Amino acid sequence: MHISNRGEILNALGRYDEARALFNSALAVWNKELAPDHSYFGDSYNGIGRSYLGQDAPESALAPLERALAIREKSGSEPSQIGETRFLLARALWDSGRDRARARTLAEAAKAAYGEKAQTVGSVSVQYSTATDGSSGGVALSESQMAQLDSLRLFGRP
Repeated sequence: MHISNRGEILNALGRYDEARALFNSALAVWNKELAPDHSYFGDSYNGIGRSYLGQDAPESALAPLERALAIREKSGSEPSQIGETRFLLARALWDSGRDRARARTLAEAAKAAYGEKAQTVGSVSVQYSTATDGSSGGVALSESQMAQLDSLRLFGRP
């Protein structure tokens, strides 16, 4: 199993310190073996940022998420992976009281990216439907994703 996958499992279990230790171990190994813009680095920095958000430490999440986003955009990661990082960074910016306009922009871009490819991204499940005629049916957001979006107060839901 890929070391970042184990870190994601620990994040999902709420074992954030252990997850961060695994992600940092992965970074140490990859620094010796891979180019600095390899997508694996984006995975680890994303996981580190997620762990800080899980511990209600949005300020600490900002730097690793900024780095993850830069790497994921440069390395040509899947749109859903870039969307995941944008959404996490939006949460960190919003929750830390930082640049809320940028948080909004990132969250909207994340929402669009989730619509490009259906999959589960971390704890956010997105379903993409196709109409019977083969045209796009749209994006259905899970309850947990809607709650996260609502917490950012971005979409005008009461």
